[in-house]
Amino acid sequence: MSSLRIAPHLAASDPAIDRRLVGQILTADPVRVIHRNRRSTVAEVSVGGSTFARKTYRPRVAVLDRWGPSPARRTWRLLLEGHDRGLPLPEPIAFAPARRGHRAVVVTRWFAGDHLHKTHARERERLRDPAERARFASAVVDALVALFGAGMRTRDLAPQNLLVGRRGDGWGACLVDLDDVRLAGPPRPATIIESLAQLGHLPATVTARERLLGLRLFLERGGRELLAGWIDEHSERALRDEIAARVDALAAAKHERLLARDAAHHAYSGFGLDSDGNPMP
Repeated sequence: MSSLRIAPHLAASDPAIDRRLVGQILTADPVRVIHRNRRSTVAEVSVGGSTFARKTYRPRVAVLDRWGPSPARRTWRLLLEGHDRGLPLPEPIAFAPARRGHRAVVVTRWFAGDHLHKTHARERERLRDPAERARFASAVVDALVALFGAGMRTRDLAPQNLLVGRRGDGWGACLVDLDDVRLAGPPRPATIIESLAQLGHLPATVTARERLLGLRLFLERGGRELLAGWIDEHSERALRDEIAARVDALAAAKHERLLARDAAHHAYSGFGLDSDGNPMP
């Protein structure tokens, strides 16, 4: 593990996170696999009474993994920068670059939460309270404003990439799946609007009134400054209409994909919810 890197802030302030513990995290059997696709596998791992997220990347061309701008290395650098800037990203723990016989791995501290819409569905009784709905929406909005304000650009701000969980009497939000995320200067309004539409493509468990609440709070809590030029040229109403039209297009595309699979589907298909709108295991 000579090339193993432990986050600098941990090396200085948390001696419990050492190379031996990280070695255990890298080799421990997963509690469960959270996500798997052609690029990587994300697992929940428990070691020493603490829980971590371990993302293992599939092998690439050896020279690219070792020296090139690999997704694993980009994600690690983004996590370090995000931690230094206080952004709502997972806390970086360690990075093991790819080497002969070993895949690249990024380890972060576990964020206790679930996909935006799954947490919303699970907490629907609590969220019947208007004040609680506002606190929930504010946590999501504050995370978005911080990320866009820091120059975030991503091609996929899907609801499953924004985790939301209870934090004491309130809520917290955290962006995950960072392989396509960049911090590259203020994003153009069109980029922000597309990302808002992607995040707004939610199941019907989230009502239209709740989506409008989220957009209103986004504008009130810093988003209006990020979109000032666009709103001045058009209007806030035009902004709502533009986002709604893009959400409708995303929903239609998802419906076509479901039909193409020729699988039985219901109103919440494709969101990890059952036919009653409850999160599936």
